[in-house]
Amino acid sequence: MLYIDLSKGLTMKINGTLSAMLRTNSFHSANEVYKEFLDVKIFKTKKGIYYNEKPYKDYDKEGNEIVVCKKEYKLDEEFLEDIQKIIAQRFEKKKKRDVQSQKEFEKRMKQELATDKQKKYASKLYNQLHGEKKKFDDKDYTKQDMSDIIQDLLSKIENDNKVIEVDFRR
Repeated sequence: MLYIDLSKGLTMKINGTLSAMLRTNSFHSANEVYKEFLDVKIFKTKKGIYYNEKPYKDYDKEGNEIVVCKKEYKLDEEFLEDIQKIIAQRFEKKKKRDVQSQKEFEKRMKQELATDKQKKYASKLYNQLHGEKKKFDDKDYTKQDMSDIIQDLLSKIENDNKVIEVDFRR
């Protein structure tokens, strides 16, 4: 049996479970996803998957009509290999999307101007490090440049070993 042969309800259930797993957990390989996927409730028993469908009529050996409410899908090797291929395809798509979104994020960071919060935080750090005598150069920095400046200032303050008095009272 193949994944395509499953009923629509069961394929939707499998796809939903797989999508939730790929979204919430950070897996390093498709095999990890597959192992985790087999631990899901619907695959706990290797005997088969039971899924409630609309009742349908069937006939027993003697020809009597019976109404069946459950359908069983066997977990044979062919089915498990098919599921593993689908997981590998979905995992590769997820990796490509993650790389693409990371590139877009970096591109935005390099193009967008720094926020007012970043500028204020950088000027406070600069004043703590150099005192009020020098003024922080407040020209138009990008978000990436400003985060680099803030990291640099924080590392200098940590290396300086100054005791900074912080007042949390309003």
